[in-house]
Amino acid sequence: MGDRKKDVNIGGILKESLILYKKGFPLYMALGAAVYAPFFFFFVDQFSRLAMDPEGFMGPRFWTGYALSMAYLILAGTFMGYGATRRACLDYRGESLSTGEILREGVHNFLPLLWVCFIFFWGVMGGYLLLFAPGIILILGWSLFLPVFTEEGLRGRAALERSFALTRGYKSEIFGVFFFLVLILYAVLIVIMILFLVIYWKRMMLWFDGGSGVLPRRFWNGYGLITGGLSVLILPFYYTVPAALYHGLTGKNEEDSPRPNILPGL
Repeated sequence: MGDRKKDVNIGGILKESLILYKKGFPLYMALGAAVYAPFFFFFVDQFSRLAMDPEGFMGPRFWTGYALSMAYLILAGTFMGYGATRRACLDYRGESLSTGEILREGVHNFLPLLWVCFIFFWGVMGGYLLLFAPGIILILGWSLFLPVFTEEGLRGRAALERSFALTRGYKSEIFGVFFFLVLILYAVLIVIMILFLVIYWKRMMLWFDGGSGVLPRRFWNGYGLITGGLSVLILPFYYTVPAALYHGLTGKNEEDSPRPNILPGL
């Protein structure tokens, strides 16, 4: 148990996740752009309409587009979750697999993973509704369900239960890792948003007060481009960190932890 504990430290996990991030950077950027680009383009388009038609904003067209963009984000995000996690775990062990093969696996495992994500979401939401703290505990306990899914082939509740078992006794360390991750990564975003606030302060105040100071289209274009770009850059860490945590807690390597074949014919 002592040896296992040494593997879970904030600095070590963040360093390993950064190495994994660099190794899989092209795939992460391609997946991230495919997931986020349509979503942010929709919001940039809708909010920029405020400059032309403030009263028509938030109408039926907006809510239809919002529902469709959210559905796309969930489905595409699930697919990205598999591909990014699989790539990170392969890189951790020094194994190779072509991008095409990873994407094929992602298609084959899409529906089972979507079901696990569904259980994860509603389980966490239920925990939040109860006392909030149970939701935090479930997020930390289930934080490794993606690498468990991709590397051990567990499905449904079994993947979540395995993740919870792996993280037992380590939730404070895992909380520290994700806390510093969010603190570091979103510091840049906060600084950029403050700059936007300073530049467009007067118009924003008029806008919030319901006056005529509508924000120009270039504001929303810049906002969407920056937040969307940063999201694409930041998102892979939410897959490389669990991958590093998973291998740190299991101590598995290529020799003593053969992965089951999850694609027929391979």
